[in-house]
Amino acid sequence: MFNRYWRTYPWYIQLFQFIILMMVLFSFLGMGMTPLILKWFNVSAESFQSLNEKSPRNSINAGLIIQLFTASGLFLLPPLLFAYFTHPRPLDYLGLRLPKKFIHLLLCVIIIVSATPLLLSIAEWVSSFDIEAAKKAQEANDRLTKAFLSMHSFGEFLFSFFIIAILAGVSEELFFRGLLMRFSAKRISNVWAPIIITALLFASMHSNIFGLPSIFIAGVLLGTFYYLTSSLWCSILSHVVYNGMQIILVYFADNNETLNAINNQNSVPVLWVVIGTIISLVAFYTLWKTKEPLSLGWAADYTPEEIEQGIDKDELS
Repeated sequence: MFNRYWRTYPWYIQLFQFIILMMVLFSFLGMGMTPLILKWFNVSAESFQSLNEKSPRNSINAGLIIQLFTASGLFLLPPLLFAYFTHPRPLDYLGLRLPKKFIHLLLCVIIIVSATPLLLSIAEWVSSFDIEAAKKAQEANDRLTKAFLSMHSFGEFLFSFFIIAILAGVSEELFFRGLLMRFSAKRISNVWAPIIITALLFASMHSNIFGLPSIFIAGVLLGTFYYLTSSLWCSILSHVVYNGMQIILVYFADNNETLNAINNQNSVPVLWVVIGTIISLVAFYTLWKTKEPLSLGWAADYTPEEIEQGIDKDELS
């Protein structure tokens, strides 16, 4: 298994290898490290389960460190190691190439930022439905989110920004768009199906019940960015900015009623939604007209040139 690149194996064997790799890393870094971290910070399991914005700072820090290890074991390291074992050019395999047009980075950020008011409004509308089970799950998610966003110093702001914005943005894009979207594209010739499939998986992995439609739409946008630019960096930067905006709003919203309303209730002024949607559509049209999409057969393990040159399918690593 380790004496050759994993791309020499059939796709279903590769998928099995990835699942095993992910389970091992998540078991060790996520589940295995949690009790050690709680012990290190002197936090009981009961306190951790009831974590909220009024919890002691050491409990919140413990939760953030657990989040760091969990995200690394589940989303960050599995795709990086799998790409390393699978392909002689692992970064290219994951789509970590610079965009051919640097304006694409700016356009993707403009689209996701300007679409945020609409996404928040959709979440607010969904939350109006009286679903008791969903409300309880949402309350637990909101309680944990508020704990992680409880920041009383610039250092705490930077710590939360790194975990929630940078680490989450990078790791989740590597996992969903970099790897799972590629796996889907191997078996499905339709361009948009892999984007939708990974967006559904992306949304289902979040415990934000009322935010699921908005998260799904954001996932579709992120997958579309990757497809239209051929660069995962466009998706990563957009994801980091999207997550980071929430942290920045919370940190600087103490004396602003409008920002507080957005943070606490997803209540966005209608004018913001209208203007943001128009800007987002214009930016998306520009991105579409200047697109440098992924090539046909981009998810294949071997390029046409490699096949033409007669690359040995039993190539050694």
